[in-house]
Amino acid sequence: MGGQGIVLLGTILGTAAVVHEWKFATQAPSYGTETRGSPAKSQIVISSEKIGYPEIRKASILVAMTQAALSCHVEMLDKQATVIVDSDLVKTIPSTLGHVWKVPASRLSEEKLGSRSYANMVMFGAMVKVTGLVTRKAAKDAITSTVPQHTVSKNLMAFELGVKAAETTTAS
Repeated sequence: MGGQGIVLLGTILGTAAVVHEWKFATQAPSYGTETRGSPAKSQIVISSEKIGYPEIRKASILVAMTQAALSCHVEMLDKQATVIVDSDLVKTIPSTLGHVWKVPASRLSEEKLGSRSYANMVMFGAMVKVTGLVTRKAAKDAITSTVPQHTVSKNLMAFELGVKAAETTTAS
């Protein structure tokens, strides 16, 4: 949903891939007309080769921060997709999904950082740990160069919370 920072997560992922790992990437953000509370998504395509089509046909990774996001995008998933959900906000997971990681991102963000505003970076840390799509160093460098300077330390802490959460969670 708009306001959760999923588009920012996509921007940081793309930055990590292109600027810090010399890969090719496209990002196609989409969100409703309201600032907060409307559906939001960020499609990222990353490749070591030039990208011929900039949108996702079948997703190999889905980060879902709401039940509605999971329900809406489950049809576009590849059969072996890695799905990472905010376990505080996503309670019903289709049995057809194979690799699901449940990360209590909203709770960790609120309890450890005093605000749910960093849940997206908790999810980003978990995604980087689970997928290895970009290195931790590239991810942290991208966070540092993208977020407002006064929020860098909390965003980096949130990222590390996500990495640790993924280390202690197994896919279901």
